[in-house]
Amino acid sequence: MSIPGNRGSYAFAAVLIVAFLVVGLISYATITKGPATTTVQNTFSTVGTGSLFVTPDQLILNLGVVTEASSASEALQLNSQQMDQVVKALKSVGLNNSELATSYFSIEPIYMYPKDAPPVLTGYRASNTITVSTGLIVKAGEYIDGAVKSGANRINFIYFTVSEQKQKQVKGDLISVAVEDAKAKANKALAPLALEILGVQSMSISDSGFPVVFLKREQVPSATPILPGQQKVTVTVQISFLIGTK
Repeated sequence: MSIPGNRGSYAFAAVLIVAFLVVGLISYATITKGPATTTVQNTFSTVGTGSLFVTPDQLILNLGVVTEASSASEALQLNSQQMDQVVKALKSVGLNNSELATSYFSIEPIYMYPKDAPPVLTGYRASNTITVSTGLIVKAGEYIDGAVKSGANRINFIYFTVSEQKQKQVKGDLISVAVEDAKAKANKALAPLALEILGVQSMSISDSGFPVVFLKREQVPSATPILPGQQKVTVTVQISFLIGTK
């Protein structure tokens, strides 16, 4: 005698049993799976420096001509004549057009301000300023003397700096020196502990920039040699070394 309804119940029960077994296996696998292991790396950080005294190889000189007259056209004409003489004088001592550039030009009215009365126009002022940028720094005094004698009446500033090409070379050399300095310090500190450098975790570089010898207008003497001197440049590196036992 067969009982059809019971066969369906048995099949359903078998499916439930299989399902519970699968869930149980998954849960077991999840529970028994442990966290991934990580290796702790020991590090040692130190700072290294590299310094060098650098002689500037670039001169920047800013000078100009200021003229005044009763009319704007007259002020401009006077200014143009004087500036033309200044440029000729600068070229006569070795400068060329690529080393000269106009940095400022203006024509403005001049007013007198009487008490309890409206301003009174008294004339016009023309200003023309040029910037000299050259590697012939030994002639700084000649440039100033020649310009003043030929009509320049404004020496705004003069400074010595380092050209971009020389900056790259110096910084590259100092980075190597600073890294070696940091490595030497680390080795000296690790040796008594029976440790050694295995690698580098991170490194950062900073530099002090290239200082400028800057002279303002009132500091620029006439007919006196102007010397660039030397400036100290420093590059610093901070390195985090990976370390381990010897």
